[in-house]
Amino acid sequence: MKSESRARSLTKTLTYRVIVIALLAAVTYAFTGNAGETTVITVVFNIGGAAIYYGFERLWDAIEWGKLPIDLGKQLPVMPLDPMEESN
Repeated sequence: MKSESRARSLTKTLTYRVIVIALLAAVTYAFTGNAGETTVITVVFNIGGAAIYYGFERLWDAIEWGKLPIDLGKQLPVMPLDPMEESN
């Protein structure tokens, strides 16, 4: 079984955010017809969304429900940052 490299996860995250920002801007512009308002709404929404998501993650981190114990005797494989460095 292969797991995902950090570089792949980061790339997926960034491309997803670009798509979401473009979609929000397009929909906002369709409703407002104003590039300035579209920019403000898109920026405020994404900054606010990031702050809310961070808080949401920190809140869930404090909740013990559903967490599994970590087996400290089992060493996890180290994943390279560069996917070209991965061994088969």
